[in-house]
Amino acid sequence: MTKSLTFVERILTICWQRLEETCSNDARSLGLFRIFWGIFVLLFLAPYSAWVGQVPQSFYNPPVLSVAFLFAGFPPYWLLLAGDLVRIWLVVLITIGVKTRVCTIVLCLLTFISANFVYSFGKINHDTLLWAVALCLAFTDWGVTYALVPDRRINPKVAARALATAGVLIAFAMFTAGFDKALHWINFDLSTSGFLSWFYSGYYTLDRKLLLAPFVLKVPPQSIKILDFAAVAFELSPFFFLLAGRAGWRAWILIATCFH
Repeated sequence: MTKSLTFVERILTICWQRLEETCSNDARSLGLFRIFWGIFVLLFLAPYSAWVGQVPQSFYNPPVLSVAFLFAGFPPYWLLLAGDLVRIWLVVLITIGVKTRVCTIVLCLLTFISANFVYSFGKINHDTLLWAVALCLAFTDWGVTYALVPDRRINPKVAARALATAGVLIAFAMFTAGFDKALHWINFDLSTSGFLSWFYSGYYTLDRKLLLAPFVLKVPPQSIKILDFAAVAFELSPFFFLLAGRAGWRAWILIATCFH
């Protein structure tokens, strides 16, 4: 038993070292990413949860294992709006680099708390990953360069573990999405298409008609069936590329980013 545990521990140590090597990044790259991250959040994902304060209390049904379960209902509108304004200001401070580490931690904690109320209707969205990864980056040097008030450099070992953890979170999130698709999309029935079921709802309901979207309508549905298998294979593969090395992992990230 002892030998088996020692062997497993050794394998896990080797895998984790590989993850740290794959996800490693220098302070300059992290600083640039911080700026682009902040601009993206401000332009497209500015924190807004105040609308929850205007929802009828009869809709309040938070899960048991949540902060929201400790409350009797949705917080008042003014309180949620104040929280949104604080979070937007924190994103601005992070973007320009003012006490980035502290601001990131506070931002993520406030966002997780507000998300408890936003998700009190029974559905959790993908944006949770954005804040989880940002919280990991708070323990790196992403606030050291290109910053008005730079953070102190953190212990390289701590930064390496934080970056590896961020990589694992991304891989796990994509894997869970692929696993669910595998249960429903993988079949040889040419009259159905998981990809098209996703595409049509976005195209007609959410008006996602940019770039190459109109050309999908011109492709025979039977020809698109292969995309069901390709999407599932891709979303189930992140851990493989994460362990394959920096080049493989970055290529996978690039493809995932361009596709989405």
